Parts: sequence; C-alpha cells; structure tokens
Amino acid sequence: MLKDPSKLRGLHMNSREIKSILKRCGVKPSRRLGQNFLINTQIIKREIDYAEITKKDVVLEVGGGLGCLTRALAERAKLVYTVEVDRRLAQFLQNHLSTFNNVEVINADFLKIDPPAFNKLVSNPPYSISAPLIFKIARLNFDKAVLTLQLEFALRLVASPGSKEYGRLSVSAQTYFNITILEIVDKKNFYPIPKVDSAIVLLTPKPAEIDEHLFSEVSRCLFTTPNRKVKYGLLLLFERLNLPKNHLLQLLNESPLSEKRSRHLTPDEVKKLTFWVEGILHERKENR
Repeated sequence: MLKDPSKLRGLHMNSREIKSILKRCGVKPSRRLGQNFLINTQIIKREIDYAEITKKDVVLEVGGGLGCLTRALAERAKLVYTVEVDRRLAQFLQNHLSTFNNVEVINADFLKIDPPAFNKLVSNPPYSISAPLIFKIARLNFDKAVLTLQLEFALRLVASPGSKEYGRLSVSAQTYFNITILEIVDKKNFYPIPKVDSAIVLLTPKPAEIDEHLFSEVSRCLFTTPNRKVKYGLLLLFERLNLPKNHLLQLLNESPLSEKRSRHLTPDEVKKLTFWVEGILHERKENR
C-alpha cells in the first residue's frame, strides 16, 4: 500500500517519502516536462485561500500529481476535477482519493480534451505546458484561476510593451485576463528542486469581445518579427489571409501604428488592428 502524501507530517513533506511513492508508482519526474511537485503544505493552503474556494465551487486542477493539492481542494470545494496525463499517477490518485465522493480523476492530456464545466481553476501545472495552457483557458468560461508557474514565465504574462519579456504571450494573456502575481515561491519548496523559482499567479477573465481566431493570427504574425515595424507583420498577415494589398496600403497611409515596432504595441493596439482586419474580411464577404 502506497503511503498517502496527505498524511506526511510537518510544514514540508519529506522528500524521501515523495521519492519512495514515485518509485513505487514507477514514475521518474521529468525535468524536460517540468514535473516538479510542490511539497510545502502551507503554500498549498494559500493557493486555495487565494482562490477563495467554498462549497459552491466546482474546481478544475491540471496536473494532479500526488494529489496533495487535490485533497486540500476536495476538503473545501463542492466538486474537483483533476486532470492527470500520466496513467500511473492517475491510478495512484484514484486509489488515494477514493474516500472523497467529490473528486473525479480524468486520465487525459488537458490540452487535447474539452474539460467539464467548472468555475475555478487551481493548479500547479507542469512547466512544459504553461504557454499552451494559458492560450487554451483563454477560450474557456470560468471565474478565476490561481496557478503556480515558473517565475520567468509569470513575468512574461505581466510584461510591459517594449520590455525584453514582452511578446505574443503577454499580449494574449493581458487581452483575456487581469493578471496579478501574488507571491514568489522559492524553488526549494518543490521536489525535485527546479532550476528557477516559481510564482503564484491570479488570472481573472475579462471580456475580450474579439474574434479569437483572427486575434491569434494577427498577434502571431506581428510577433513573428517583434523588432521589425508593424507593417511587415501586417504584410505577412495579408499573405496568409490572401487579402489584397490595396487595403494594407490604405492602413499604412492612415495609421501611425504601422510605423511602430511590433514589440511596442499595447494589447489594445493589437485589438484595434484585429478589428480593422476583421472589417476588411467582412467587406470582402459582403461584396462577393
């Protein structure tokens, strides 16, 4: 019988106990995939407090791991869905959370499924899926997310235009969410110890009121060459969408944005360009 990680004593779970559990599960944490388990129970408690979990909440967790966060969530929430891609860890979670009738373990790749409805997301996801995770949840409907992410990645989420951390990820995240870094988490609070510190981040969805697919295309083209002027990113976009160049020439003559470098565009300016392209697409459709 594998020892339940929730029964480990002390402020920090014993790394030897964690290592023993993983060995018995036949799991070796992958640094390449960013598999690092948060072992400080006080930080886990704060994550749940930040998310303001109550018995009315249906919570989604991405990356159940050893179930430490899952169990703590189950004690506070109405229902918890925990998605774990590793079959062996999913089986472990099934066995050791069996006493909870409000936990459903989903053995799947979160990036490839349509998750069940939830209103809060609380998770310590593998570092390797951080960016696609943010892009995916931007399309989902929920109240708030509390995520523990690599600090460097978290700083990219809140980066200002023109800074070295600023890019397509920053634009997309700030378009769809209000973002707050709540606290920095020292790397020593994880097993195995990663190379960098982490951060607990609060994401609160906000209405983007924009065509998601088109916005994604516009931002992708603009930030393919972030140090070049906007007009070059728009030229790439027009080629991808097979749009006539006369519309682009009109924008270049009328808009001061075309002479800015892409990395200096604010999220709102990227939205303005998206609306402009959307207008051209609509006009072409009407004239057919």
